[in-house]
Amino acid sequence: MVQPRVAVVTGSNKGIGFGIVRNLCKQFDGIVYLTARDVGRGKKAVEELNKLGLKPEFHQLEIDDADSVANFAEFIRKKHGGIDILVNNAAIAYKHDAPEPFGEQAEVTLRVNFFALINVCNALFPLLRPHARVVNVSSALGFLGRVPGEDLRKTLGDPNLTLKDLTNLINQFISKAKAGTHTEAGWQNSAYGVSKVAVSALTRIQHREFLEDSREDIVINHVHPGYVITDMSSQQGLLTVEQGADAPTYAALLPAGTTSPKGDFLWHDRKIIDCLGLKPEFHQLDIDDSHSVANFAEFIRKTHGGIDILVNNAAIAYKKDAREPFGEQAEVTLRVNFFGLINVCNALFPLLRPHARVVNVSSASGFLGRVPGEDLRKTLGDPNLTLKDLTNLINQFISKAKAGTHTEAGWQNSAYGVSKVAVSALTRIQNREFLEDSREDIVINHVHPGYVVTDMSSQQGLLTVEQGADVPTYAALLPAGTTSPKGDFLWHGRKIIDWLGLKPEFHQLDIDDAQSITDFANFIKKTHGGIDVLVNNAAIAYKNDATEPFGEQAEVTLRINFFDLINICSALFPFLRPHARVVNLSSSAGFLQRIPGDKLREKFANPQLSRNHLIRLMNEFVIEAKAGTHANTGWPDSAYCVSKVGVSALTRIQQQEFLKDSREDIIVNHVHPGYVDTDMTSHKGPLTIEEGADAPTYLALLPPNIESPRGDYIWFNREIVDWVNGPLGLKPGFHQLDVDDPESITNFAEFIKTTHGGIDVLVNNAAIGFPRDAPEPFGEQAEITLRVNFFAVIDVCNALFPLLRPHARGSGRPLMDIEKAVESYPSTNTRELAIECVVSKDTVTLHEEVEKEQKAKAGTHLEAGWLNSAYSVSKVAVSALTRIQHRQFLEDPREDIVINHIHPGYVDTDLTNHKGPLTIEQGADAPTYAALLPPGTTSPKGDLIWYTREIVDWVNGPTPKS
Repeated sequence: MVQPRVAVVTGSNKGIGFGIVRNLCKQFDGIVYLTARDVGRGKKAVEELNKLGLKPEFHQLEIDDADSVANFAEFIRKKHGGIDILVNNAAIAYKHDAPEPFGEQAEVTLRVNFFALINVCNALFPLLRPHARVVNVSSALGFLGRVPGEDLRKTLGDPNLTLKDLTNLINQFISKAKAGTHTEAGWQNSAYGVSKVAVSALTRIQHREFLEDSREDIVINHVHPGYVITDMSSQQGLLTVEQGADAPTYAALLPAGTTSPKGDFLWHDRKIIDCLGLKPEFHQLDIDDSHSVANFAEFIRKTHGGIDILVNNAAIAYKKDAREPFGEQAEVTLRVNFFGLINVCNALFPLLRPHARVVNVSSASGFLGRVPGEDLRKTLGDPNLTLKDLTNLINQFISKAKAGTHTEAGWQNSAYGVSKVAVSALTRIQNREFLEDSREDIVINHVHPGYVVTDMSSQQGLLTVEQGADVPTYAALLPAGTTSPKGDFLWHGRKIIDWLGLKPEFHQLDIDDAQSITDFANFIKKTHGGIDVLVNNAAIAYKNDATEPFGEQAEVTLRINFFDLINICSALFPFLRPHARVVNLSSSAGFLQRIPGDKLREKFANPQLSRNHLIRLMNEFVIEAKAGTHANTGWPDSAYCVSKVGVSALTRIQQQEFLKDSREDIIVNHVHPGYVDTDMTSHKGPLTIEEGADAPTYLALLPPNIESPRGDYIWFNREIVDWVNGPLGLKPGFHQLDVDDPESITNFAEFIKTTHGGIDVLVNNAAIGFPRDAPEPFGEQAEITLRVNFFAVIDVCNALFPLLRPHARGSGRPLMDIEKAVESYPSTNTRELAIECVVSKDTVTLHEEVEKEQKAKAGTHLEAGWLNSAYSVSKVAVSALTRIQHRQFLEDPREDIVINHIHPGYVDTDLTNHKGPLTIEQGADAPTYAALLPPGTTSPKGDLIWYTREIVDWVNGPTPKS
């Protein structure tokens, strides 16, 4: 009786092994054994296959257990007498973040994947029948070229290598791994990789032995099944289990008398790979030479008839210290990197076969966000951008680069950067074209390979050439029918990045937790290899009514806002790549002038201030704050303020350190994002989050090799502010204006018109007030006060309102007291008159009544219902006028002009004889808030705003609206 044929697959209850069993059940005429170390999981796998109508047998087999191996061999011998197919698939791999020491990982991995495999072979090879097929499942990591050491590669690749030699080498690796010296000895830093190199080397030895075996035609091969979606790959593979099982199944079912493959290394596509070294073909190609491109295309057409993979990698980049004029650099770089690429595509795209894969190698510099100009970004990101549009844009860049006006036009100051943005934009156009191509399933993507150690990076990159080649290779080998990535921007971690910039990643980070910082730094290192933009934004601030003692506030605030920032920088700065951008979020509170003490300011302003000295200063503040003596030594009474001054001072030190750094062009700046509507400001900030994010984003995306800003203090409007000298650094313009002089008003209006063309914010603040003990008669006080505070305001508005642009913001910003509310009028009739004047739009009536009553020489203003304060009447009139102006603006053809009237609070100024409880900064807050209301504001609009920014009912009194 003829014995049935038998196939055995180790480690086959899941993954690739399960897929091989399934294939063999369908294609092999015999009994297929599914084996697993766990009986329950093995039987469950058999049940799954039974549901498909397949009937594999099951037997327990733990390859790392000598008794289990012996029992299985004896079972097969007694029941079947022999084996026709043996697939050695069982293996293990530690995860990247495994906590076990590498020496332990090496010992366990090699014990299971190599020595246990030898034990299985020793037990089962005697049972192999003539014409048997053996498949050792290896890996791309089993390729001999993965071994860094040249001597090791020579030894492992020696055709006369013996099993004894190989086991000695592997034991040496384990010993060196435990000692931490394996890389110095030439081994890779992957225990799994070494195990698979060993399996492949073992296969070659076993193949030689089978050639001398008396049993006929036993064939063994080693196979790389591909990067498969399995538990071992954390479900991150590119191929399905079915696809991964294909090559091993093919090798297991090789027909009798096969001469090739035999002892060979098979790739997942069934192709034989030379495990000792690859054998690429060579042909000359200069992408900047049209004849060379044409010759190459013709060679490919005649020799191969078509192309399946095209990787457009060729490019040039000028060094930072290149002497060629920038216009020349731009012309040459774009000619090679962009126009040369187009020429190659025009010549080779007609040769692409169905299912071809095209990879355009771009760069982090090719990210659309690298283009400073908003209009340019919109144009380049237009999904309907054409090749003609793109080439026109690039030619415009070259022309402007030659003229030195490219930055004004919104381009970055990097020809290489522009070339890669262009390549990425081109890829999106080409993707649309391939979608309409009659040839099936041609896929193109653009790829950032990472910052790689190459000549182009002056050998300064963070990734090896092998690591940099990973994602282009991945994109080049995308399987047939791929739906994603397709026309996408792939990062070096194989992740799809939104080229337009809209898909952030998340990772937990508590800057006040050292372990959290370490974990995040390790994650960045393993996942991305480096950082291009670092924005230090995290901070805290105590509320004004916080109950914690000031010393406690100081300690906590400085620990988080200053010392934790230093810790973050210490952990992440080593990962900054050349051209990285660092942004430290400061504040207007971070102005050096916020420090009252002259000596303290001198210390902070010292350009030689060291990091240690700065830390010492910060610690001194905390100590003095706890003792309650900080004000005596010149510190402000704000821990948040001190923390931000510290951040700004630190930034200046860091920039000096970066100037000496071997990595090229790393820039750090500190920024005041403005007073923004956030939880920290109790949502009282006048700027939106988008507006507050503008300046930090601007700094984060500064183009390569920019000269300024660099180590500077940037305001929310992107202007560089002098951090040392304070508000003078804001550089306001000055022009003489006397609101009580019509000619002065006219001159100022003309100046604004000719110089700026219009006004976006107008704050009517100028006013006078007589002291209570003024000797002038009240009638005279009334006449002068109303002339200056009211009629002059009208004159200014008449002159400047025609210059207001759409979305302009205006406010009457008088220094006023609570009497300004209409409710304070003693006469109901006079209150009604004010309201009636507003309702009737009768500005003249209001003028006449105010003037008449206040000029009453007979002193009858009180009887008429007026206040006994010319200043208060003037401010009531200003508020009534504001409501009239508001109605006029509602009918104005210019869009969205908003006017409000403001009570800034009782402020410490000359007008109040410095008796006000509010500082100038506090008094300026509400007017500034009203001046910077965002476009489209619906409220406040024509309203009376209190110094707290609350809207007050002007007619009925200061009770805030709900």
